[in-house]
Amino acid sequence: MLAASLVWGVLAMSAAYWGLRWWGEAPAQVLPVPPAPVLTIDSGRVASALGARAVTAAAPAAAPGLGSRFRLQGVVAARQGQGAALISVDGQPAKPYRVGAALADGVRVLALGPRHAEVGGDGGRVTLELPAPSGSATVAPPPALASPLLRP
Repeated sequence: MLAASLVWGVLAMSAAYWGLRWWGEAPAQVLPVPPAPVLTIDSGRVASALGARAVTAAAPAAAPGLGSRFRLQGVVAARQGQGAALISVDGQPAKPYRVGAALADGVRVLALGPRHAEVGGDGGRVTLELPAPSGSATVAPPPALASPLLRP
């Protein structure tokens, strides 16, 4: 008697399960995926984050040389010479330029270093140096350990 009750219980649960699966299933709805937002880079904010200051526009000088047209504001350089430099062209606000990017009138960024950028083109080649940091912003190296941490 107990075995018969158990078999009928399992049969009822199976019928209820398959009945609910058959009646309760709704067609799958595909929700549209919104397009990814377009990211724009505000070069003025990047320049200010890297320490560039607003430059007031002055009257253009007559035929400035290659070195006087460009001013280096900041450098983000990797070991392989890649990266970007913040360069102000003709007194305009600084913009980021990658190695190989055109600055103006056929002048390109040729190479980057930790504190300099080389630019050049038909008019020659010049190295732009970062201005010396104001104040003593040097960081001392960590002190050497007096004794090794692990002893044999």
